Amino acid sequence: MGRTAPKVAIVLATWNGGQFLPDQLRSIQQQSFADWQLWVRDDGSDDATCEVLQSFAAADSRMHVERDDLGRLGCARNFGELLRRASENQPDYVFLADQDDVWLPHKVARQLAVAQAAECEAGRDLPLLVHTDASAVDADLQPVHASLVRHLGLRPETPEPLRTLLVQNFVTGCATVINRALLELALPFPDTVVLHDWWLAQCAAAAGELRFVSDPLVMYRQHASNQVGACGAWRKMTTIATRGWQGFRDQQDLLQRGVAQARSLDQRLRDRFATDSIRAATDIVGGYLDLFEPHHSRWHRPGRLLNLRIGRQMWLRQAALLVQVGLLPPAGERSNDGRAA
Repeated sequence: MGRTAPKVAIVLATWNGGQFLPDQLRSIQQQSFADWQLWVRDDGSDDATCEVLQSFAAADSRMHVERDDLGRLGCARNFGELLRRASENQPDYVFLADQDDVWLPHKVARQLAVAQAAECEAGRDLPLLVHTDASAVDADLQPVHASLVRHLGLRPETPEPLRTLLVQNFVTGCATVINRALLELALPFPDTVVLHDWWLAQCAAAAGELRFVSDPLVMYRQHASNQVGACGAWRKMTTIATRGWQGFRDQQDLLQRGVAQARSLDQRLRDRFATDSIRAATDIVGGYLDLFEPHHSRWHRPGRLLNLRIGRQMWLRQAALLVQVGLLPPAGERSNDGRAA
């Protein structure tokens, strides 16, 4: 590779995470690979988060707390802003961290080894994302599920991951590292990004490569304030069903937003690459987006989706998707952000 000490950045988006944040910061400090820089942006916390960050940053010069007047951005845009700022320092690799988890001491070193090996094989110009399994724990770090991937019924090493990632995210942001090529492709985040890790995974699957480490290198803490929790597929579907019409509308809204994100992916690929070099990816994305054009009957969409081999993992999720795509309004009946007009 020509370099023994890669330039490593870690980005951490915070919001009202003061209760568990010290555990995460200490776990980062205790990494066996210690040559990193941590960039943190708080999204308007009204608890002790900022005091915790200031205390740690004052004692550790590797930690940088970003301040601005951008106001509350939300999770995805907060990470997008952090990645943009981290990119100005031209890191070789960027790790994503959540405020309430705990990293195992060898997490950074293990993922770096996998990422560097992948770049030795394919070159540094290939957009790359390396993600790992996690163990789900409770608020007190007591084990709940040994494998988050198995608990959620996910198959991270699926062939042609783009065909899944268009309609379902299976990458956990807090267990992810990306290389510089993927960082440059993914930035700037379009306004349509639903989840930061979903967008990064789509970009990697379309134009580069995803690699999965089956060892759980993150303790994924579950507590009452989680924005995204480790809820199994059956439980999630049951929860949606109990919410009735509102639950269905929320799922349709999420699907519409996902279609809008896919349109941004399609545009990003065409803007950044010669068409022939990513023909397979643009064909997959284009085929999916074409389903929602007015010239296609919505009742034919489920069959066409199956023909395209685009789908979610686990039969329950796939069944729900087939119903959802048949009921989604055509593109001409939605606003620019993908929502129903």
